Amino acid sequence: MSAPIDDDQAYLDSLAPGPNPLIPRPVVGKMSLSELKQRIDQARVSRPVLGTGRKPDDLPASDFSSVCARGFSFVRAHDLVASATTPQWGIKYFLEEGSFLSMVGPSGHYKTFVALDMGLSLAARMAWHGNRVSGGPVLYLCGEGKNGILKRVQAWAADKQVPIPPFFISTMAGQFLDDRSLQAIEEAAQEVAVEHGPPALLIIDTLNRNFGPGDENNTSDMTAFIQAVDWLRGKLDCAVMIVHHTGLGDMTRGRGSSALRGAVDFEYLIEKTGATLEEQIVTMTCSKVKDHEPPPKMAFRPVLVDFGYCDEDGAPIMSVVLEQTEQTPTREKRLSGGRKIALAALESLVTQTGEKNISESLWRSEAYSRGIADSDDQDAKKKAFQRARAFLLENEFIGTRDGLFWLHRDRRDGTGQTGFCPGRASLGDGTDGTHP
Repeated sequence: MSAPIDDDQAYLDSLAPGPNPLIPRPVVGKMSLSELKQRIDQARVSRPVLGTGRKPDDLPASDFSSVCARGFSFVRAHDLVASATTPQWGIKYFLEEGSFLSMVGPSGHYKTFVALDMGLSLAARMAWHGNRVSGGPVLYLCGEGKNGILKRVQAWAADKQVPIPPFFISTMAGQFLDDRSLQAIEEAAQEVAVEHGPPALLIIDTLNRNFGPGDENNTSDMTAFIQAVDWLRGKLDCAVMIVHHTGLGDMTRGRGSSALRGAVDFEYLIEKTGATLEEQIVTMTCSKVKDHEPPPKMAFRPVLVDFGYCDEDGAPIMSVVLEQTEQTPTREKRLSGGRKIALAALESLVTQTGEKNISESLWRSEAYSRGIADSDDQDAKKKAFQRARAFLLENEFIGTRDGLFWLHRDRRDGTGQTGFCPGRASLGDGTDGTHP
């Protein structure tokens, strides 16, 4: 039998020959690499090799190499149970330490705000809306809009009246399917850990902008992405959160391969209702959880915060923070599929144009562009829109007159009207102007 191997990487290479930059650090329960190494060495010496009846010392080198090339072993359940620990919560009930979670939602539905709120609370070691946190440095892989992220961080700190916590933002997006980029992320994260302590959470925002050279709809590429995340999660020994867009046809699940949903420990669906900032309610629903009871649904109200900066004209620069609220939307619970897409299209146009009343042709075009039908057939789109329009009118989600449509609100103005103004038809171009 060959002499013991002292170098960890060489040892891993001996278990799984060949270059493999994504091989995870083998940890069983709380077992360290050296402990696992010792157990496998002992097993090699003392146990017969399956299917041969011979111990490793009796095997030719070529046979032994083929047996060990699998790079794994079986450990008795008794030993695993003996070393098991109780769950350690990063955020009580919502984020377990070392877990893998995703935050999914349509564009403009505040999913990044929720992710930042959780991450900054962890970094500041502050309770997250009444839920205890353990805390630690947080790393944020910023795929886009860094200036906007900085404003949101400043607004959060101003609202909580605390200094900006140890929350670290990347200088560029990562490329998880590129080995060199993945290694660079790991090295930069380790530098933070040396100076500030082990990270509690890595936020990847968004999956698409940090995916790398691959296709998120391809199961093989998504599986490789998950393996890369698992490798990094093992190296950093922290939780990882993916911020991900929902699909156009189904706004209740993350777009692309379903392999991601199968891999995560927690999945949260973020949804927004309401056309204006004052009317908006953001809900956070646990749509998947492993090994625990689903945490309660959360509801937030976006609130503008002045964090003390002005532009060149002296106007205050503001951003949004999320305040927990007991108010939750009720009527939208009946919405799904094409109905939900049609309403979201109308809400988007009202927000984008600043007009309360939208022409049917503009609304229809926006609904088509959002994928109101599963088919590209124009007749299928037309029928799906007509069905959605009829439902929304019947259930008083919207109102109409003279070919114009508006969002029907429970709160009326002083005249008892719904806010309809025939002279203010929208002249928008129908592009997606959702905020934020």
